[in-house]
Amino acid sequence: MKTILSFLIAILTLTSTAFSQNNTLSGHVTYSNSAASPMHDSTAVYLMQGTALIRQTQVDSLGAFLFENVPAGVYLLKSVTTKVQGGINAVDCIGVLRNFAHYPPLLTGLQIVAADVNASGGTSGSADALMIARRFIGMIPNFMPPNVAQPGGPDWVSEKFTLQIEENSVYTQDIRMLCSGDINGSFIPY
Repeated sequence: MKTILSFLIAILTLTSTAFSQNNTLSGHVTYSNSAASPMHDSTAVYLMQGTALIRQTQVDSLGAFLFENVPAGVYLLKSVTTKVQGGINAVDCIGVLRNFAHYPPLLTGLQIVAADVNASGGTSGSADALMIARRFIGMIPNFMPPNVAQPGGPDWVSEKFTLQIEENSVYTQDIRMLCSGDINGSFIPY
């Protein structure tokens, strides 16, 4: 009797596992500064396929997020926030110019994305440095060109990851964010 009961429990467990989507995806969203400050409050994490938003979740007070029962597939993971931007200053302008002149330390990863404040898609240079300086002293309200409707360009950039989610798996992926123009990560989000 014990053997039959054990066999039935094993079959039920295998059946429920085969038809469930026990895939979880978790991580933390932090600011790309030396303290790795958590991006809490008005920060969300998007799980997308192509340009379609599949799911979104808010982060908690420590910047942690969790997606449960994610169907198998390929996804783009990124973070967005409505926090007020900050941290840009003259040091960021100099850093962009140094990078353009290939004078170390060179920008990498998310810094390169944050340095391209005019969204040209090219190498950040004097135009980006000038826009950072102009915004720092209050001459411009955002980084969008004057012929583009308000509210303007993105004040925040996020790492983006392409993930292959497979059945019955647990994934952890942390995401870093920066304010556009704050290439040295001097801002501490509140």
